[in-house]
Amino acid sequence: MQKTKVPPFGETPDPRKSLPFFSDNSPISEAEWLLLRLVALTAPNENEPRLLTRERTRIQVARQTYDHFKKLNLPPIFGSFEYEALKLQGVK
Repeated sequence: MQKTKVPPFGETPDPRKSLPFFSDNSPISEAEWLLLRLVALTAPNENEPRLLTRERTRIQVARQTYDHFKKLNLPPIFGSFEYEALKLQGVK
């Protein structure tokens, strides 16, 4: 049986929150939107163009940055490309 910690004086415990992340709201061109969706929603392939590999790495770095800032309880600010990629991948 697991014990739960009861807050003092009948206070309600702080609800668990997901850490927000923000965009710098820079414009994204139509070509960037296509590239963004392609990279964020498809699996890597060993024969893909270097551009796709580079952009996948860019998104991976953004995800690592988000995870690091989450540990510090700080909200990161990303460029629009990284922000939208993380949203497409379901990061909350």
